[in-house]
Amino acid sequence: MSASAKNPVGHAEAALLRACADRTGLTAALPQAMPSSTTAGRRDRGITPVGTAIGIVLGAANPADAKRLWAHQPAAIGTPASDSTLHRTLTAVDT
Repeated sequence: MSASAKNPVGHAEAALLRACADRTGLTAALPQAMPSSTTAGRRDRGITPVGTAIGIVLGAANPADAKRLWAHQPAAIGTPASDSTLHRTLTAVDT
């Protein structure tokens, strides 16, 4: 982080929220609660709600914003889910 970074508090918040999710067991429990694909190589959908929630905390107003903000924090949150994975995950949570 540099002194000229925009919203440095929010960026630090992303790492803290991910650490909180890890410490409380949320990121470990979500994969068992979320429906998953049996296709090899598919992304673990358990982290998708965590990354999306962190994107919302950082100011996202919609899934595309959440993914964009998530992509700026790969070291803290992990690599963002694809659009289709994000859509399938949100659909699965909604049902």
